[in-house]
Amino acid sequence: MGEEWRLTVELDGEPEQMVSLVAELSERLPEGARLTRDAATIRVYSFDEAEAARIESVALGLLQRTGLGYELWHDRWDDDETDWEEIAPDLPPGEEPPELPELERAEADADEEPAASDVAAVAEDATEEMAGGFPGAVTSIPEAGALVLLRFADRDAGSELRARLAEAGIPLVSRRRGFGVPAADEAAAAELAEILRAQVPPGTSVEAAAVPGRRA
Repeated sequence: MGEEWRLTVELDGEPEQMVSLVAELSERLPEGARLTRDAATIRVYSFDEAEAARIESVALGLLQRTGLGYELWHDRWDDDETDWEEIAPDLPPGEEPPELPELERAEADADEEPAASDVAAVAEDATEEMAGGFPGAVTSIPEAGALVLLRFADRDAGSELRARLAEAGIPLVSRRRGFGVPAADEAAAAELAEILRAQVPPGTSVEAAAVPGRRA
């Protein structure tokens, strides 16, 4: 048996929305994964690191379509300590989590393909925005040599920054009451941490650290 991973999601919102979320997430779980719910807390257990990352991707895709507040993080079972250790999973090199299909798409968008020059221009603009706004950050978690870990005073305090990072194409790793921003190396993480400290609300912890769970 491989490692045991546990994704925990603490929800805040209408009970009916929670029930609907649990039903949709259960339908999309890979074979062998197990979901439990205790009031507003959902836990999903799996036995593979990449699978844990994919489950997180599916959960986040569903959560973003609801009005629910949430905290989301991973634990991995430590046999030596006989306890759960909070950790962020890394995707295998070259592998990205699957995206959920969009529920609604305008017919005109489906029929019209953008010109290659337009695609190139959008990609260039996105790269410039990322480099200018979050220097040192990388757009692939497997390429990260370090993380900037942010822990917020409450579940909603980091929502605006999370949205801006997502718009810049920067993936995040989930941590309890916060998230980690991938950086190229320790020096880049230190620089990025200073920039992020100026953008977060009072009471936020900002710390540069090695990538949790990174294998040599």
